[in-house]
Amino acid sequence: MSEPPPAPSRPWRLSARLLLVDSEDRVLLVPVRDGDAAWWDLPGGGVEAGETPAQAAVRETLEETGYAVPPAAVGPVCWSGEVVFRWLGRWHWSRQVVYLARPDRLDDPGVLALTEEESGTHGPARWVPVDDIRAGFVVVAPHDDPAMVGRLVAGEVIDGSLVRWVPPVVSHAHPPVVRPSGRVLLLDAEDRVLLMQIRHDDPDAGGVWFTPGGGVEPGEDVRQAAARELAEETGYAVAADDLTGPVWTRRHVFAGLDLRETFFALRVATRVPAATNWTQLEHGQLAGHRWWSVEELAAAIDQRLAPRRIAELLPAVLGAVPVGAPGRWDGPPLDVGV
Repeated sequence: MSEPPPAPSRPWRLSARLLLVDSEDRVLLVPVRDGDAAWWDLPGGGVEAGETPAQAAVRETLEETGYAVPPAAVGPVCWSGEVVFRWLGRWHWSRQVVYLARPDRLDDPGVLALTEEESGTHGPARWVPVDDIRAGFVVVAPHDDPAMVGRLVAGEVIDGSLVRWVPPVVSHAHPPVVRPSGRVLLLDAEDRVLLMQIRHDDPDAGGVWFTPGGGVEPGEDVRQAAARELAEETGYAVAADDLTGPVWTRRHVFAGLDLRETFFALRVATRVPAATNWTQLEHGQLAGHRWWSVEELAAAIDQRLAPRRIAELLPAVLGAVPVGAPGRWDGPPLDVGV
């Protein structure tokens, strides 16, 4: 990448951002893709005439994420510095301040108000666990040290001095981070499977229908992760040992992660009202849910399904999973591809 040209005279334009942390120690981040580069931003932007930096951080957060942060929840500046960064083929110079904000609660996000430039590079905001940031699962600009955000969340105040931010390039030279995940094929008494759909405006997987599940957290195995995620996303709480399988495995790259998915199965006597139990994050990312029959999946040639061969592979699972008890799955889990 080319070196930046001579810097303009100081003072550079002031930008303000929010380090927004919820009660589960998750940070609100905005995914950014610019050509071959991909990273995560704290919401925020330039301070306009007539507003304070804190007011700018709240306004920009509302525009970029849809979340209206109460001004009283905005705490003191936790990071400040000068940043030289490259975006949309140009170098930019700015002074930046980051405010730590821990609101008691937030209403569901509203409509975004991205600029034309941001619409081409910014995706829907996501709540990311601090532990994932510390582990390097995501790269947060302009902090090259994965521990930096965790230190700020813990209450440390850091003077960043001058930072030259070069976004990481997504390529074979920079492989995504491997993350094991547990998923559940949730079946009803009529041989239908519950799938949830990602919003169509998501830059990574817009419109995809997928099973409940998610990443393994510290201290749990993949079966425990599948049961926990099932409860969080559908409200249906079961013990990890109640799950049948593992029945399938799947590997794919998504949003900078190399996901190694393990699928289990569970049949319920009554359908679970999944949408009523979604978190704020899921309300912001998910378009809806639906119970699908095998025939409907096979006919859904205009839909994006994950795994793609779910209609072909599901019948073998249906016969192995009774209602209200773990089923028997003979042999190793089947690799279902993408």
